[in-house]
Amino acid sequence: MDFDGDGKLETLEITVEKENPNQTTLSFVIGSCTKKIESPWDDGVGVYVTDFDTADAFLDLYVKVLGTDFSAIFFIYEYDGKAISHISTFQTAEAAWFDYDTAGTLFYKGLSGETECHYRDAVADSSD
Repeated sequence: MDFDGDGKLETLEITVEKENPNQTTLSFVIGSCTKKIESPWDDGVGVYVTDFDTADAFLDLYVKVLGTDFSAIFFIYEYDGKAISHISTFQTAEAAWFDYDTAGTLFYKGLSGETECHYRDAVADSSD
């Protein structure tokens, strides 16, 4: 996939490390860049590549970590050809209640209720 919009294909490599029964660490490698994510829960982890905002040149990578109570934490990253940058992190009250458009808007049910925001502005819910 062309993550950074330079016309060249990059490969995404994912490594999963299981340090103990309750913790999973994911390592992502794109080009010469690596990013590690430690899952605070171990009830399921999904890795997705999407384009939250088609107006910019970048594809986005997001990680959904499921909790036992149907909640989820989302971590959003972007690769610009030089680094894998953390864009935002937010928590949902219902993991299945998450959507987005191609203009960068996220729609999700946060811990404080329904939320709509730009993906670069999503933040961890303060009521957590």
